[in-house]
Amino acid sequence: SEFGLVAGILGVVLAFFGLAAICFIPYRFKQTSLMSATHGVHFYERGLITLQGLRIIAVQYSDIEVLRTKLISYQKVNYRGSYQSMGATCTYTIRTTQGKRVVFNNNAYQDILQLGSFLAGKFVQYKFPEAFKQYSSGEAVEFGKISVHPDYLKVGRKALEWDTIKTIKVKNGCLLIMQEEEEWMAHRIKVAEIPNFSLLTELLKSISNSPFSTGW
Repeated sequence: SEFGLVAGILGVVLAFFGLAAICFIPYRFKQTSLMSATHGVHFYERGLITLQGLRIIAVQYSDIEVLRTKLISYQKVNYRGSYQSMGATCTYTIRTTQGKRVVFNNNAYQDILQLGSFLAGKFVQYKFPEAFKQYSSGEAVEFGKISVHPDYLKVGRKALEWDTIKTIKVKNGCLLIMQEEEEWMAHRIKVAEIPNFSLLTELLKSISNSPFSTGW
């Protein structure tokens, strides 16, 4: 019945905010929210709560083990023969230490890049000190096919000494590691294949001898 439907929706809403109160509000008040017709996410200082359909999921930032970023840009050739941007799709996927998987994409969130930026910022805030300590102690920090070492950057099986790398940048959803000026000669890895990409870029930016160029 109509009454039952309204009661069910009200129950979900009350449960959502009740979970928020139980999980995070006693620690810190809410910082920001992004909402759509069927999905919502509330960011707190220590974690987030997301409503995806009828599912309510709470995740603490310290429990995030892997944050994956997938960016696909669409282009077409215009009448002048040059490329014209047709927009992009973006997906952020969280995997926690407990095996929980949460996906955010622009099918559900209009401001997906804002959501991803906030999420990545919180993730890096919690994970960067440990990664930088590992790097500073002389150990390699692993990001799937890429390893960051004080003496070199390892890409697959190739160890590239820092002074041989001219530029590291992101273009069209790929990380380009360039030892020459020409992009077609670059080592190219899709951002979607690099776990914790936001942590990798933050680590590269913090290394004084890293030729990393910020921006997408």
